[in-house]
Amino acid sequence: MHRPARVRFAPSPTGPLHVGGARTALYNFLYARATGGTFILRIDDTDEARSTDESLQNILDGMRWLGLDWDEGPTRPGETAHDTGYGPYFQSLKYERYREVVQELWDRGHAYPCFATAEEVEAGRERMAKEVGVPMYDRRYRGLARAEAEARIAGGEAHVWRFATPLEPRDGKLTIDDRIKGRVDFQLDQIDDWVMLRNDGTPLYNLCSSVDDVDMAITDVIRGEEHFINAVKQLLLFRALEVEAPSFAHLPLILGKDGKKLSKRVAQTNLLDYRDQGYPPEAIVNFLTLLGWSFDGERELFSLQEAIAAFSVDKLGRSGSVFDEEKMTWMCGMYVRATPVADLVDRAAPFLEAAGLMDRAAIAASRDYVDNLVACHRERFDRYGQVPDKLGFFFARDDALDFEEKALKNLRKSPEAATWLAAFAALLDEVAIPPSWPERPALADSLSLPENEAPRRELGTGFAYTKPSEIEARTRALAEQLGIGFGNLVAPLRAALTGAAGGAGLFDIVYLLGCERCKLRIEAASALLTHS
Repeated sequence: MHRPARVRFAPSPTGPLHVGGARTALYNFLYARATGGTFILRIDDTDEARSTDESLQNILDGMRWLGLDWDEGPTRPGETAHDTGYGPYFQSLKYERYREVVQELWDRGHAYPCFATAEEVEAGRERMAKEVGVPMYDRRYRGLARAEAEARIAGGEAHVWRFATPLEPRDGKLTIDDRIKGRVDFQLDQIDDWVMLRNDGTPLYNLCSSVDDVDMAITDVIRGEEHFINAVKQLLLFRALEVEAPSFAHLPLILGKDGKKLSKRVAQTNLLDYRDQGYPPEAIVNFLTLLGWSFDGERELFSLQEAIAAFSVDKLGRSGSVFDEEKMTWMCGMYVRATPVADLVDRAAPFLEAAGLMDRAAIAASRDYVDNLVACHRERFDRYGQVPDKLGFFFARDDALDFEEKALKNLRKSPEAATWLAAFAALLDEVAIPPSWPERPALADSLSLPENEAPRRELGTGFAYTKPSEIEARTRALAEQLGIGFGNLVAPLRAALTGAAGGAGLFDIVYLLGCERCKLRIEAASALLTHS
């Protein structure tokens, strides 16, 4: 059993939360929950010029949408954080603390002020590149006597503060035991004396991140491999401060199908774009979890709670994971089809309203009808944002359908199509179908749905309505009477009623439209045939 972990996700609010950042947050969340530990959200906002409130809100909203609730962090310090002083969780509120640490490092001989100009730094880098093969700062002010350094600082001379990388012994090594990448050695004399504080006193990433990890008692750092080189500098800083370093686990890149780093053309650069297009958040979490981790080597669909129970950092892969958009779409469809109809309608409601098809009041007033309408089309969409498009023909004027090109071809395929449509319209006088919405908001009978998804019923009129399956049987009999194949009748009929060449069960659609609307659409389609 692992010890309870204290882990952090530390985004910079300089842009929206993206797929890579979301995966990092997810793995930290899973590890915290799997170990009974603490998941911390920390905002690395020292880049004042680029940090924005809009980006911060985007990050918070994105994590909440995915269900990654943090235990400590912005707007949620928690009792532990308040009692033991783990916060604040914004780096911009800790500048004085960072400067105190630099002073402590100077006192210990691990930091020094550097008065080099930009030109001197560049000249030194060129010289070091020739001498040691690494374009690094030449440490020209490292040996400056403290008294002289203090005098120059007191005189107002511009300077930065650098970390003094250990140089003895010359062949010394720094070893990082990464839980994903394995054991990696670095030569100390190849590591730069990196800047901790700029000449205006503002701190830089490696200082802030290390100090925060110490202050927040972080036990495990799980982040993208682009930060691996930072682990070298941070490990040296932990040693200089004489504190125990957290364990490191650097996640491999997310790749496109071409094997290259994921580009903006492949995945949304803003995670909330997926939300705004109606992707199921549970499916996105499921998909992201598999970008570097395996549930059991076989199972692809699982809940967040199941992932928590099975998660282990040691099972994270070393190779880059391919962002397969087709697989993500398939997974979204699986989640949509597993969602109870009532929940599905609730999730689709904002999109129906945004499309101007139905507002919340209309949905509530016609809930039985809308439940059935969405249910019979559920196999046809994989995200909630597609619902308005899939159902749009129900809300169109009966005499003004928009026809797909293929639907028009089906309608015009036979010169006898108008006769066949008229025959079906006559058949409608022989069946009992409840009036369509909005005249009668509640449906009276079951559609062709699985038993566990049967809609609510309201008979009310004193007699049973003709089920879609029976309407289909009568239509088959009609096709035989007309001496044509069933498909020859169904193709123009579907075109006339929906304007499309494919879709949900045709006789569920007939049932939902009702006799009068079906007749009006057949009449309009027949007129189109007459004038074409």
